[in-house]
Amino acid sequence: MNPLNEKIEALGKGLGAAQVGFADLSGLPDGLNLGYPGAVSVVVRLSKGILAQMDDAPTATYFSHYRIVNRLIDEITLRVALALEEGGAMAVAVPASQSLPSVKGENPYRGLFAHKTAAVIAGMGWIGKSALFIHRDYGPAVRLGTVLTDAPLDIVAAPGKSECGSCQACVNP
Repeated sequence: MNPLNEKIEALGKGLGAAQVGFADLSGLPDGLNLGYPGAVSVVVRLSKGILAQMDDAPTATYFSHYRIVNRLIDEITLRVALALEEGGAMAVAVPASQSLPSVKGENPYRGLFAHKTAAVIAGMGWIGKSALFIHRDYGPAVRLGTVLTDAPLDIVAAPGKSECGSCQACVNP
């Protein structure tokens, strides 16, 4: 593995990421990659105990957990971006949860970059029938972060392919 990949993976995991992956964004349509050919994708697993407390709707404890995990992701991606920049690359840490002002007729909840795009291209999972990212080990119980970069990272993973098959669990409550 490329020493830069190893350094970034160790940094991300050392800060609390469950997995760090690398994505080649050069094949995305113009503008979607914001001019960056690659990305570092960060996965943080959600607490099983907190998720188990939910029945029909998120709990107050879940909302707190969600905010804490987003802060953790933002710290991990900022530190990864700064490490990449120290090595001479350009990098942008995309906020874990950000809604940009909507343009008339657009989705009002869109962000700067769709984290699940980088995670799928990095081979860490797929998009389920519910449109959620499904991690190959943790299912949908994850939050994602992304660092867009021009760093010379090795991309060794193939994009994730759906393993949902005929399962309808996420669309039929």
